[in-house]
Amino acid sequence: MRVFLVGVNHRIQYLRDSEGPQCTEEVRGFEQYLAQQCQTHQIQLLAEEFSDEACILNEVRESTVERVAATRGIRHRFCDPDSEQRNVLNIPPNDIQRREEFWLDCLLDAQKT
Repeated sequence: MRVFLVGVNHRIQYLRDSEGPQCTEEVRGFEQYLAQQCQTHQIQLLAEEFSDEACILNEVRESTVERVAATRGIRHRFCDPDSEQRNVLNIPPNDIQRREEFWLDCLLDAQKT
């Protein structure tokens, strides 16, 4: 399994209908970048540090990465634990190492399916 990490400002992980033109332009640019990388590297899975719960809390129907995956016919996986998972696994919000371990487990699980 090869993994490509893309670091972004979390603000471009979604687009609300009410966002202004600058934000819309940044999100569209990120979508184009991801689409290009998917083609260049023959990406089979797009995973992200986000969750269904985060979509609900941010009042969005889908994330930017989720939309790119759907458009390109690529599998998508949210990898950030939601609040219930954090409670069950006893992961404090600022415990980056435990969250990264969770992300890796999600990627390894996705590789099996």
